[in-house]
Amino acid sequence: GGQYTFDKNVALAGSYAKNTKADNFNESHNIEIDYKGADTKSKGSWGAFVAYRHLGQNVSFSPTYDDMWEGMKGYSFGASYAVMKNVVASASYTLGKDLATDANSNILFGRLKLVW
Repeated sequence: GGQYTFDKNVALAGSYAKNTKADNFNESHNIEIDYKGADTKSKGSWGAFVAYRHLGQNVSFSPTYDDMWEGMKGYSFGASYAVMKNVVASASYTLGKDLATDANSNILFGRLKLVW
C-alpha cells in the first residue's frame, strides 16, 4: 500500500493484498481519494472521500473500514464536518455487493466523534 499527497488538500491512497494459499476470495484492493479532512480543533472544517474497495474474505480477515467489511466489494462515499471544537460528525454510504452471492449489500454509516 501507499499514499501520494498532491497538495495539502488532495491525497490518493491504495493498497493490494493476495493470499497465495487460498483458492477463492484471495485478493483485496482499495483505492481512495481524500479531499481535505475535518480537523477537531477547527470548527467548520470538513473533508470528503470516494473509494473503491474489494475485500476478499480469505485476505481481509478484519478490515478497519467503517463502511465495508470482508467479503464485499463496491464504492464508498463519505464526508466529515467539525460541528464545533472537538466534535466531528461523519457519514458514509457504500454501494456494495457480497462477493460470494453477488447480492446487493449497501451500507449507511454515521458517527459523532468527541475528542478531549
